[in-house]
Amino acid sequence: REVGVVVSIDVNFRPRASPHLSAYIRAVERTYALCDLVKLSDEDLRGMGRTGSSEHEARRILACLPPESGLVVVTEGSRGALLMNRVARVRVDAISVEQVADTVGAGDCFEAGLLTALVESKLLKDHAYAHCSGTQLRALADRARVTAALNVSQTGCQPPSREAVDRALSTL
Repeated sequence: REVGVVVSIDVNFRPRASPHLSAYIRAVERTYALCDLVKLSDEDLRGMGRTGSSEHEARRILACLPPESGLVVVTEGSRGALLMNRVARVRVDAISVEQVADTVGAGDCFEAGLLTALVESKLLKDHAYAHCSGTQLRALADRARVTAALNVSQTGCQPPSREAVDRALSTL
């Protein structure tokens, strides 16, 4: 962060990873202040004992991020995702696929799609993502959710190619 690198964390909270759950939760939550973007799932939140709505929890996490940055994404599986920055909040539906073959890697592919969209839209410069409009957040979410949807239609984690994502985006 000190040299201008945007730092993103995908929480992937695993309650069984530590015999000291409360210390593990505190350690994860301390990382928020070091990050510009935080992506986590509703399952991560529940595993950490957070029982508020996704919106409430996203607001709480956003308040922990450095003031010049800030984007929080909460994925909710088949119910879609919430994206929240300093000025806008967007909820998007999950993209329906004919058949879900495997959910392994869905969150990772969502994150990869989000980061790709941030780079391509040039919203990383000067932390513009932290103050972009709801329309811009929705465009970021579209690439992220298409990337995840294409992955879950395959067995095992098989991130889609840029071309496959672009084709699917053109049909939205």
